[in-house]
Amino acid sequence: MLLFASCVSERRAAQADSVFGLSCRRGMGKFTGLGLLGACILVAMAEASHGQDDSLARKMATAIAKTTAVNFFSQWEFELDESGLKGKIKAIEPEEHVKVEVKELRLFDDSVALTAIVDARYGGKGKAKAGDKKVSIKADGDVAHEMSIRANFHQEGDKLVIDPKIQRLKLEIKRLEVEPSDLDDVEERLKAVIKRNEARFLKDLNDWITKNRGKIKSE
Repeated sequence: MLLFASCVSERRAAQADSVFGLSCRRGMGKFTGLGLLGACILVAMAEASHGQDDSLARKMATAIAKTTAVNFFSQWEFELDESGLKGKIKAIEPEEHVKVEVKELRLFDDSVALTAIVDARYGGKGKAKAGDKKVSIKADGDVAHEMSIRANFHQEGDKLVIDPKIQRLKLEIKRLEVEPSDLDDVEERLKAVIKRNEARFLKDLNDWITKNRGKIKSE
């Protein structure tokens, strides 16, 4: 079954690549960017039709999410200016710190849906209002991003056209350290700002996916 899935997926992944302007080389480990998503969909179909579990499709979905997250976090930065806090936050070494766990993978007639937890490490510098003063601060922390992702797909001639979108995002701050550590309520203010900006982060991520659909690469 896996040989069958591999052969079918390689052919269809190449079709997906032609849509997204990506490259695809022989072997699952050589698929690049969202071309892997086409392969994942076809593998999921093959596994479902043969009554098999979705272990290979999950493995491929994990690779998609990891590749996309690392590319996104390598380019993205978050500017904040609210609650007496002003500065920039960026991901720290995403190639090392980004971890992905696919919790659920479901195949429908015209789409594939998955829920994933993406862990990342952030760091930032800026200014914080503390009483009558503005103090220089730096912070770093670990954040879990719970994402619900849906990729609609349809056939156009010999091409598999795929439209992925993150539908829901929930942020969980697992660790946050702020220096200096003796500033009253700065850590709590920063946590609140991050949580309040979930919708902004979701929009940034979906806009980035749309803009870079044909540019996402993995080695």
